Amino acid sequence: MFCAPSDCTSRRTLLFLGTLVALALVAAPSAAGPSGCAPEGVTTNFYEVLLDVDDDASTGGTVIVEQASEPPHPEEGIDAIVRLFTGCGPNLSYVAQSQELLEWNGASFELSSSEDLSYPLGIDLGPMDLDVVEWSVARSALPGCLERGLFHASVAALPKNDYSAEFAFGAGCGSVLDIPVGGAGFRWILAGLLGFAGFFVVRRMGGNAGVGILLAVVGTALCAGTLWGLAIMVDGDPSDWGATAPIVTDPAGDQSSVYSSEDMQACYVTEDGLDRLYFRCDVTDVRDTFVSIGN
Repeated sequence: MFCAPSDCTSRRTLLFLGTLVALALVAAPSAAGPSGCAPEGVTTNFYEVLLDVDDDASTGGTVIVEQASEPPHPEEGIDAIVRLFTGCGPNLSYVAQSQELLEWNGASFELSSSEDLSYPLGIDLGPMDLDVVEWSVARSALPGCLERGLFHASVAALPKNDYSAEFAFGAGCGSVLDIPVGGAGFRWILAGLLGFAGFFVVRRMGGNAGVGILLAVVGTALCAGTLWGLAIMVDGDPSDWGATAPIVTDPAGDQSSVYSSEDMQACYVTEDGLDRLYFRCDVTDVRDTFVSIGN
């Protein structure tokens, strides 16, 4: 029932320390802000490419851009916008939500196509642990040379933004990295043809049919894996871009809001051998906007 003075002092000390730890654990979430992005479906940022396909300011629309403390200014002659929306996903996650193509119809930017996305953001896979955002569009929707473009990022709720220097892309007007294979269906067909070519070679040389079938299956799988690895996947992982150099770089810390989620550092463009044009930007921290808005 009773304890020695020294034991009681030790127990009081342990109880006091335990209470402090418990209070710290309870207070930590409120001090640090929410652990993720909620509610699901909220859009916090967008990233886009503003494209002038004919280098004629009189044929396109106008987009207002801003950077750091400069006054907002118009970018004129924009014929198309390829945009990525990011925000809150399931289970307090940060995700790419959708990508869309908007085209100038003479009076406004009209939605031409839209696709849902769901890859995770904030995984620090880019150079210098930058966060990667990727999106794409059918190359046939933007044929020929992209005469003038710039990357643009913004916090959706403000809007405050950051934009890159201008660039050109396409045969005859800029750098092109052709990836030799395209969509998943094409890759599997090509892999199957290569695999079964091995089967017929074995049979032609008088080999066992079972060995030929096994070779065809293994060959198809190996070819498919190799061809899949040559294609760009819109998933926030930059490893499939290989040694592609940025088409444009942008200074750090020049965004016009306090959020580094819109601070672009390096942006890329490439295309596959069939009909897909890919865009990528490495930004400082896609998570700061989610947490701040969550507060």
